[in-house]
Amino acid sequence: MLDRIAEDIKKAMLAKDKARLLVLRSIKTDLMNRKIELIVDKLTDEESLLVLHKAVKAREQAIEMFESGGRQDLVEHGRQEISIIMEYLPRNLTREEVENIVDAVFAAEKPEGMKDMGRMMKAVLEQTGTRADGKLVSAIVREKLNS
Repeated sequence: MLDRIAEDIKKAMLAKDKARLLVLRSIKTDLMNRKIELIVDKLTDEESLLVLHKAVKAREQAIEMFESGGRQDLVEHGRQEISIIMEYLPRNLTREEVENIVDAVFAAEKPEGMKDMGRMMKAVLEQTGTRADGKLVSAIVREKLNS
């Protein structure tokens, strides 16, 4: 992941794309910091994806604050940054795909009601990894447990 981002930083520099360059440098810094935290030579793909998801979440939270403050210019800037980061993330699972995974987990685990919410969430998130939004997974699990 770091190699790909380093190459894209070079391309952004040659294209004089300042917005893209800033985002890519920020991501590279986040990845390097995580590598130092874990004291490893190379991050796994899963670790790299977690760092990128964290960067997207941070920008989404900033967008919410900018919207409440009436700063539409910063909202658009945040959305552009998110779109650049999303290029490095795998496609998220659709609602239907998550529902299929939840159905399979429920068939195997046989939950008895809302008291099994935590156990079901853990099992489903093990299957989906970083490919599904936790809020979506939670909503689907809750719907299935309540039905």
